[in-house]
Amino acid sequence: MWNTSFTFTLAADPHTAIPLSIYKPILYVLTVAGWAWLMSYLDKDATFFLPHAKFKRRFWNGIHFGVGVFALLLWLIIPQFWVGLPLTIFFVAASLLGYGYYRNQNVQNEDDKWTFSMESFKNRISSTESAQAQKRANILITTKEGQPLEVPSGDDPRVGAHRKFEDLVEFLLPRGGDRIDMAVNAQNAAVIAKIDGVRYPLSDVEAPIAVSMIDYLKAAANMDMAERRKKQTGELHFKSYELGNHCIGMTTYGSTRELVLTMSVDPLERSLLGIDQIGLLDAQLEQLQPLVAEHKYVVIAASPPEHGQTTTLYNLVQKHDPYVNSVVTLEDKIPFELEGVSHNPIDASTAPGDITKRVAAMLRAEPQVMFLSHIHDGQLAQLIADSSQEARCYIGMRAEDTFSALRAWIKATGDPRTAGENLGAVVAQRLVRRLCTTCRVPFAPDPAALRKLNLAPDKVGTLFKHSGQVLVKNRPEPCPACSGLGYRGQIGVFEVMVLDDEARNILAEGNLEQLRAHLRKNKMLWLQEAALAKVVDGITSIQEITRALGKDADKPMPLPQHTRQQMAGKGK
Repeated sequence: MWNTSFTFTLAADPHTAIPLSIYKPILYVLTVAGWAWLMSYLDKDATFFLPHAKFKRRFWNGIHFGVGVFALLLWLIIPQFWVGLPLTIFFVAASLLGYGYYRNQNVQNEDDKWTFSMESFKNRISSTESAQAQKRANILITTKEGQPLEVPSGDDPRVGAHRKFEDLVEFLLPRGGDRIDMAVNAQNAAVIAKIDGVRYPLSDVEAPIAVSMIDYLKAAANMDMAERRKKQTGELHFKSYELGNHCIGMTTYGSTRELVLTMSVDPLERSLLGIDQIGLLDAQLEQLQPLVAEHKYVVIAASPPEHGQTTTLYNLVQKHDPYVNSVVTLEDKIPFELEGVSHNPIDASTAPGDITKRVAAMLRAEPQVMFLSHIHDGQLAQLIADSSQEARCYIGMRAEDTFSALRAWIKATGDPRTAGENLGAVVAQRLVRRLCTTCRVPFAPDPAALRKLNLAPDKVGTLFKHSGQVLVKNRPEPCPACSGLGYRGQIGVFEVMVLDDEARNILAEGNLEQLRAHLRKNKMLWLQEAALAKVVDGITSIQEITRALGKDADKPMPLPQHTRQQMAGKGK
């Protein structure tokens, strides 16, 4: 008699109820499908692990098939559905156990043998969870060659660390950010994202999760896990379907009070732009290029911290072919190495006198081009000045503008004549944010305001200001191009002082006001004028150059309200 749970009779009376079990046929079909999948799996397993026992593979396939068909038919014959189900499972499991015993007798590698313990079951569950975590992960940390590392899963304490790393990267990269700073104390971790030169405080992170994330990333970057106080640098790579492949430069150090992590995204790509792409105006570039082609005189690049000085210096150094000219550097920090250039680091504990001796030794090798990240004392400045006719030397300096840097150079060399005879140019700069071209808002400027900025009202038509919002179905929404910030990317604004012979003679006399007039006659633009030129061109805004050229340029700024609302809606 067939199992009546699967059958029903059509009644002549249309109002007669028809008994029908919906879930039992579905469960039966699913069981048959699972048995068919198991058959396929066992055949593949035998083909791979028992290639020498072809007859035995066919034998066991016959056993599995026969037992499975018998068990399924038995299930149909037995009137009680819930009695037939466990019997079916019993017979199929018995054939599976028999195959497993025979398989283990013939498999040589212990790791390939089946085990039926609770531990092996947990290991299989863990392996499945790991594979699922790998598929679900938005970001995969990889080796330098691009091989993905295992994503933490299950009850691994690093799960929260990886998730927090994903959150930070997924916030930073779509907005064009390049750095995350995290300072962990006993209670929590303060997190600041740097986007286009502006620092935005993010929500605090619980201290245990922050410490776990730092340890997790240090391990991925092959840094010393046990060392927490000493400054360490490392590099890790990651890939994402939406964000692409990226490199992160990591720096960690600590004290008795806090642990600090800095992550810089793609430092190489952000520094090698080309001298004609960093923001120099055409007139400034035209003045500077003939000097850059020479192999004498000192060229100073000046700026406040984190305003693109290293980028400018590296791009100037790159104008000299290192395979034709000997190019050497002496740097406090080497962000990356230029091809063909001999990079030399300076240890922080090195005494200024020892640095001067090291530079003297480098000069005896007669390089054509030298780059110093900064001047440590007057003795070193005089050494460089004395060598300026035989070698080009690029020097970094912390200064607000060209004349501030010039005064510092005069003081370092000891007198205006020494300073003037060997100086080729001073380049001062700031970084300003570019307006997002998707959401910037045009406006007609007030003529009186233009006059205060030394701009002719009749020559300036439309200016632009930042917005961060676009209209979607007549409703304001955060701009998708800039994620609601109103700006996207940075560009340099420059004050370029190129000295000709007359300017050097004036400088030798120590008359800086006369030098200023001479440079103005040669059409030198001041920093504010160069910045305003970019405002007129629609590249940036008046508000931005006011911020970037002001005293509070590095002050953290809150995220715009519509951006905070957008983040809250996404749960980040």
